[in-house]
Amino acid sequence: MASSRKLQLVFLIPSFLELLFLSSSALGATGTANGSDDAAAAPATARARSLASSSQFQSVFNLDRYGARGDGSHDDTHALAKAWKAACASPRPAVVLVPGGKRYLLKILTLRGPCKSSVTLTPCKEAPTALSFHYCTSLRVQDLKILNSQQIHMSIEDCTDVQLTGLSITASGTSPNTDGIHITRSKDVQVTNCKIKTGDDCMSIENGTHNLHVSQVVCGPGHGISIGSLGDDNSRAEVSGIFIDSVQLYGTTNGARIKTYQGGSGYAKDITFQNMIMDNVKNPIIIDQNYCDKAKPCKAQGSAVEVSNVVFKNIRGTTITKDAIKLNCSKNVPCHGITLQNIDLKMEGSNGAAESTCQNAKWKKSGMRAEADSVSDRETEKQAMAGWCFQKRAALAVVLFSFLLLLAAAEDLMLSSRLAAAASGDQHPSSSSTLKAARKLLLNSSRSIPTARMGPNDCSEEDVVVYQSSANPLPSGVPAYTVQIVNVCGGCTVSDVHVSCGDFASTELVDPGKFHRLAFNDCVVKAGGPLQPSETVSFQYSNSFSYQLNVASVSCE
Repeated sequence: MASSRKLQLVFLIPSFLELLFLSSSALGATGTANGSDDAAAAPATARARSLASSSQFQSVFNLDRYGARGDGSHDDTHALAKAWKAACASPRPAVVLVPGGKRYLLKILTLRGPCKSSVTLTPCKEAPTALSFHYCTSLRVQDLKILNSQQIHMSIEDCTDVQLTGLSITASGTSPNTDGIHITRSKDVQVTNCKIKTGDDCMSIENGTHNLHVSQVVCGPGHGISIGSLGDDNSRAEVSGIFIDSVQLYGTTNGARIKTYQGGSGYAKDITFQNMIMDNVKNPIIIDQNYCDKAKPCKAQGSAVEVSNVVFKNIRGTTITKDAIKLNCSKNVPCHGITLQNIDLKMEGSNGAAESTCQNAKWKKSGMRAEADSVSDRETEKQAMAGWCFQKRAALAVVLFSFLLLLAAAEDLMLSSRLAAAASGDQHPSSSSTLKAARKLLLNSSRSIPTARMGPNDCSEEDVVVYQSSANPLPSGVPAYTVQIVNVCGGCTVSDVHVSCGDFASTELVDPGKFHRLAFNDCVVKAGGPLQPSETVSFQYSNSFSYQLNVASVSCE
């Protein structure tokens, strides 16, 4: 008997779900249940016959044999439930066959294991996409395996409020056009804890995608995490609020990529790639506004999809090419607001130093701002980056040394406080007063720490730091956290402080005047008001887990 494993595919849709299988595909599950239905294994179509004959141990359950109409207007929910129940009870490997060229409409439905049969999803050779979801609201797909789709494995189109969790998608690294998860014209989508191996993009994020949060995804082989292609055939594209976090890429041709055609219009903005590990990746970081996948070179065009406010942060690993970072932007519509922070990419096998190329991009690196209308001289770029690295490393060394001294002073301060309390008979001195004194010492001393600036009035997100610690839980048991947001710049007043905060929400405690979420991954401090030098904004929030809070942008007063 196959090993038992629970699978749950949940469709939570208040209206109809239009499940489009424009050609045949098969859906199966694994687990443990009772009963079987060998009569249903008799194939009703030529495809079913080929499926059945492919293995003497395989049972095929044709959706139409259980009363499905597939005409796009009748409710086929009951038919799918019956076919699923029969397949789940089969002692042999089972395939639920969805005949091609039809539209099956479903209401709220849960397909649940454990079942006696093994998990399979077997697309027919004419099937361009194994599994498509169209016009869904509140869609949940979890713990599903998809194997060797002919082309795209899963497509999310025109959907809202989607959660994809625990997916396993596998195809050969040489199979063309086998995108793992394809998302277009959809908003408020979360993709978590998925493993994707394909011959194309592990994830392709295309026009009309807004507020997408991706975390804990392992990709490879494949073409990485791609936004685009956008603007093909002179079309308009709109993509925003993309947050890619905690992704691992192994042996992929690209890592974090944005690609647009010449001649398009629209925008791709407010995009974050952070906390990524790359191993033997060919192009770890790439923005290409001159993308062309035609047999002949694409002709030069004046318009382009505008790419702006893109952050690459905390990315480390190895590359198999020297050009670890490529910013190939449009001459007429340059990329702007590009931030590169804490990037540590090295050549695999110590085969020389990794490099970067920049063309028609306005970008900054951890507080250093470099702008160019057309930077094509690689030596100039390398020298500028080398100077920046030396300057920042020197400043970092001073900061680290000063911080160690401050930690020692803070420990002495707390020890003295405890000793004084013990001498006075107080066995439980206030930790909050001690911490406040230690933090005051840190802030006062931080004014003497030199910072690397391009000008006397320049400031950056590095001038504001976020401290977060656990607090006493609520009476209901929900964990609580204390957050302190501090302006550590000795002589700078900053305002309009924005923090990347994911889908931040709190059960209680937060004062909206201090910290408020404007949109997905965008929270504002003090309603955008000023933070004076050394000023601290403190608040608490409660949630089942702590949010990763990072300063995204500030303005100088």
